[in-house]
Amino acid sequence: MTLTTAQFNTLKAAIIADPTAGPLRQAGDTFSLLAWCNAQKAATPAWRTSVPAQDADEAATYTLFDSLVGGKRDSWRIFLMFSRDFSKAKIRNWVVDVWTGIGTVPADVLTAGTENATNAQSAIGGTSATTSTVTALRRNFSDLVTQEEVNRLVN
Repeated sequence: MTLTTAQFNTLKAAIIADPTAGPLRQAGDTFSLLAWCNAQKAATPAWRTSVPAQDADEAATYTLFDSLVGGKRDSWRIFLMFSRDFSKAKIRNWVVDVWTGIGTVPADVLTAGTENATNAQSAIGGTSATTSTVTALRRNFSDLVTQEEVNRLVN
């Protein structure tokens, strides 16, 4: 997915204002600017759009699994059959529905459904969505910035 004109302009303004990225742009250092754009920004968690079943499975605490009623256990088994898009509220609510009242498991599984957004994704933004105690960004742009786009940002 390429940047829209609005996303491109938003990213360019953020780069110009950034004390690290701005000088890279001014110097025409497209290599370092591309690395900055696609580097993860530690302070910006974002919902992952493809969470492998194994990641969700490993986040749950199975010593507490016996406390789930039969229907919830069956539901969790179905949940783990495929990768899931945690940017969708229905998926996050499914986790909460199955695990509510079972220690920190809902938050643990939801946290497994996040990753740090890149600097570019954070600059372009989105909406924050909170489920249980976990808040993350529903990104407006979820790809990486390309070399061609960085070349345009410099020119």
